[in-house]
Amino acid sequence: MLPHFPKAARAMQDIFHSQVFDGLHEAAPMLLKIPIRPQREGHEGSFQDESGEVHDIEFQRQQAVFNIKTEEARGLTPKAFVEAARQPGRELGMKIAKDLYASVGAAAEAVGNVVKADGEFTFDLLLDCLRTVKLDFLPDGKARFPELHLGPAAFAEVQRKLPEWNSNPECRARFDELMRRKKEEFLEREACRRLVD
Repeated sequence: MLPHFPKAARAMQDIFHSQVFDGLHEAAPMLLKIPIRPQREGHEGSFQDESGEVHDIEFQRQQAVFNIKTEEARGLTPKAFVEAARQPGRELGMKIAKDLYASVGAAAEAVGNVVKADGEFTFDLLLDCLRTVKLDFLPDGKARFPELHLGPAAFAEVQRKLPEWNSNPECRARFDELMRRKKEEFLEREACRRLVD
């Protein structure tokens, strides 16, 4: 009978599990920014939108199947062990991200808060995106911008064009005007906000 090393087995299991989550967050980094509230029972939930309407949420199970045979693991290097753990995490992250983007997309479509990008990402498209969201402003007057999620090609395009847009006086003036209007909207929202005991 082969000897059993419980401490080593537990350490390997801990490393494996942590690498699964690292792979998940590598595939879907936005999941790190979403607050988690464990729900111990039930198979559905709900949320209330700004208009007061309650929407039901039906939870979707996501899973990534991982199998490794003992003979395949024999002689596995630490790097290969870590990669074997990260792979199902990445698969799970991609599934969760796909479901998340579909849910957010459906919610945005339902309220008409969608900007269609047909082709290249232009400065006008960026302004259209900013027009559709509520912006908050910090005490120092700076806007707190939402995250912009782009595919790799669109991200590279925006990174390339951003310095050009920042240095163009017409783009700068249009952006500043939009920020002025957004700040007015924010101040009006704050003035109308009800304080609760």
